[in-house]
Amino acid sequence: MSDYLKDLAEFSFEGIRFPAQAAETMGGNDFVKHVAYRRRGADVEYTGQRAYGGSFTIPLVNSPQLVARYGDLASGVRYDLLNAFETTPIGSLQHPTYGLLTAAIEEWSEPIDASVRNGFVWTVKWSEHNATAGLLLGPDGALPTDTDATVETRAETADTLGASVAGYRPTAPTMRSQMTFLASAPRSYTQVNDAFRQMGDVVAFNLALPGMVGPSSNAATRALLDLRSAIDDLRGRYVVGDGRRRFYTVPSGMALWEVSLAVYGTAARVRDLLGANTITDPLAVPAGTVVVVLP
Repeated sequence: MSDYLKDLAEFSFEGIRFPAQAAETMGGNDFVKHVAYRRRGADVEYTGQRAYGGSFTIPLVNSPQLVARYGDLASGVRYDLLNAFETTPIGSLQHPTYGLLTAAIEEWSEPIDASVRNGFVWTVKWSEHNATAGLLLGPDGALPTDTDATVETRAETADTLGASVAGYRPTAPTMRSQMTFLASAPRSYTQVNDAFRQMGDVVAFNLALPGMVGPSSNAATRALLDLRSAIDDLRGRYVVGDGRRRFYTVPSGMALWEVSLAVYGTAARVRDLLGANTITDPLAVPAGTVVVVLP
């Protein structure tokens, strides 16, 4: 698995990020065939586009490279996805090539395979809801529906429901401060990433609290998951095309120009890599560093 980890596409569902080692998207057109008695052929009438749909395969495997990027996949991310699929069967899917769309999760499978260690490999089938993928491809496009106000409202709801949980950190102050920071001036890719990291970190901290486990905290947990989804949608407004980014794991110590040559085929895109990553020394990027590669 380590050979292709650096090139795995990234999806997210309801704000939960995960890698996909294979994905298939299907579309098409629908027709009605009008035929006549003893007449060869048919008059084909076009009746519209089919809903987009497809499948993706998720390696919920705790390999060092994936854990460094996503955390505990075999249990943590697996539980989060299972909960999201069951509680939100129609939700926000961030697709690497179709962007943010609303999708129905039709089914998922978890085969037990002796050759897969430290986790599982899921296959998930989905279908587009209400032509949202088509809207994203159309001339008018579609911005994410979650605005700054939605994030702030969901943060206040989560804080109200989570206030009784021991150790809970209010999320609304972080949301307000980071959204003010983003709106006050143009920000670099790294600054935007850092702002949304801080917003996501306070949500992740609260979700990991022991008091969040159990029926009594279900409402607070759900509110935090809703907030996380809104943050993910809002991020799409600031980072255009970010769903198409990929990652490169530096195999051995390299200069940044060598990384540029490896991922872009040219050494001339060092500035792009510097803008998308926090690189301490461009002349010596340590082995194992996960580098964000923009389109």
